[in-house]
Amino acid sequence: GENATLMADPPMIEGSNIIAADIAADNGVVHVIDFPIVPPSIPVLPSVALAANATGEFTILLNLVAGVGLDGQLSQPGALTIFAPTDDAFAAIPNVEELLADTNAVIGILMGHVVGGYLTSDMLEDGQSITALNQESLTVSKSMDGTISVGGATVVMPDILGSNGVVHAIDRVILPGAPTAAPGGGGSGPAPTPTSTGGGGEPEPPSSAMSASLSFLAMAVPAFFCAL
Repeated sequence: GENATLMADPPMIEGSNIIAADIAADNGVVHVIDFPIVPPSIPVLPSVALAANATGEFTILLNLVAGVGLDGQLSQPGALTIFAPTDDAFAAIPNVEELLADTNAVIGILMGHVVGGYLTSDMLEDGQSITALNQESLTVSKSMDGTISVGGATVVMPDILGSNGVVHAIDRVILPGAPTAAPGGGGSGPAPTPTSTGGGGEPEPPSSAMSASLSFLAMAVPAFFCAL
């Protein structure tokens, strides 16, 4: 009996995009939306940022998000799926302090862990390929006992639900351009497709391309991050 707000252009209902309309059935019609609608009478979940923070497992990740100015974006409406490395996963990276001091590298790492859309663990299938914000493909592996790995990182805490998405804790950091995921646990599965992040052994200085990447991430996160 509760009211819902509709928009015609673009077609939306209560902030959710209508992605397929007018699917006829013998007893009605179906419109497919990209995010669940929660009635006002139901208690609202915290944002994915607050949900992740409440676990106490993602201090480094959330600090990195704040460091590049994206912490506010994680509270925006939208649909996000974040594969969130735990603090232990970051600690297992060799020379982690040097890596995280490189702003360009941090942005690439964050983009590689966020997928547009709302993907709970039961929606992830063995062999499925999903695309992160850095445009790298992450392959999903799902074993007979239900263990899930994504991009070579094992999901150790699935389905941390937020009002604007879902967080899955993973035991490895997925590094863009690396042939394998960073060591950090017993993850298994294919590594993400390598892409170049700069050659010569020396970190590339911040450039207009890096600034463009940050701008893209800042715009894309509310629309999907769906958050680093």
